Amino acid sequence: MNVDRLEKASQVREQEWLLQQEIPIAVRQLHLCLVRCVHLFKLSSKPASPIHEGFLPENSIPSNSASSHHPSRYVFSSNSMDSLKAFVTLDGSHITAAELKLKLPSSRPNAPPLTCFLKDGDQWPLSQLQIAGQCVQRAVSHLSDAAHLLRTSPHSSSATASTLLQRLEVMLSKSVDSLMIPDHLSLTELSRLGYQFHIKPTLPDDTMVAFYIHCSRLVLAVYTVTPAASATKQASTASVRAYVGSAFERAGHRWEVTNVSAAEVSVPWVSEVLCLLTTAQQLCQQLKEKMALLSPAFTVS
Repeated sequence: MNVDRLEKASQVREQEWLLQQEIPIAVRQLHLCLVRCVHLFKLSSKPASPIHEGFLPENSIPSNSASSHHPSRYVFSSNSMDSLKAFVTLDGSHITAAELKLKLPSSRPNAPPLTCFLKDGDQWPLSQLQIAGQCVQRAVSHLSDAAHLLRTSPHSSSATASTLLQRLEVMLSKSVDSLMIPDHLSLTELSRLGYQFHIKPTLPDDTMVAFYIHCSRLVLAVYTVTPAASATKQASTASVRAYVGSAFERAGHRWEVTNVSAAEVSVPWVSEVLCLLTTAQQLCQQLKEKMALLSPAFTVS
């Protein structure tokens, strides 16, 4: 009987130590990591519910206007005989200015490059950055709710906290996938969104441009397209990473990609975001392992 009481007392002391020391530290590290991501995305990180004293410092939640970077200008240059040059300004998740110099395959050999611009007042949104940022915001919200449960009823609410952390992990994975995999945006959707009309002068019918994120790099792609020669050639869901021969649909007609030129530049703050997201995933797993010691109902996947 005394052995059982001693063992129970030891378990209680261990759980109290986890609640007072280990878990708050893990929550704080994870939250600060996510808040840094929110700063980089230039978004508000105000949580859905407050994180109470002992889990996060009061000044760890930035105001809506807080941001850690300013609009940056990037220079693109392709390796193929200067066929593509560009100067682009990136502000958060939007390209706010661009000057493109395109040497089109259909041009005469000595013809000057086509120079075009992003229209004043128009912006080119980068949906991958928008999706990634929104997922990080949701992750902050899930962590805030989990931290509240851990403070108020850590033992009885362990199952609910487990669900919130699982949702947080899903949001982190979606954020990473959005930056790493640009294939979700197709040429058909790109033409439907009408971003081509943000360029002046108007691009020739056989030319399309696209901006997208691949890992930590901003990519500019220029496609030469032509109506598909074969009536039986099916339009595919060719992504922005299309290759010669890819088919897609535009304005009710099938088109085929006959040439692709691309140039890319590294975006340092996106690289930092990816590193932070990887760290956040590791911290989330560590937090789940610590919480698993509080209750048998809490399982670590």
